[in-house]
Amino acid sequence: MAVVGLIALTAFVRRQRASASPRIDFALFWNARFTAGVVAALVASAALIGVELVFGQRLQLVLDLSPREAGLMIMPIPFASFLRGR
Repeated sequence: MAVVGLIALTAFVRRQRASASPRIDFALFWNARFTAGVVAALVASAALIGVELVFGQRLQLVLDLSPREAGLMIMPIPFASFLRGR
């Protein structure tokens, strides 16, 4: 699956570079601050997704909650990250 993602990403980058009006200006990534911000956001998102996954599994397997109950218990996490990001 990762190979398919890499192929799609490569095709997207090539198409954007060849386009007269690209959706993304890849010159932005030459700015170290911008690139660091993007990387930090990706790492934070991956960490949050991992925490939510483990927490959801714990709620269902250890505390014996239904998937709906576990989902409702986890809802404050994405809401808090949404409000913090604004």
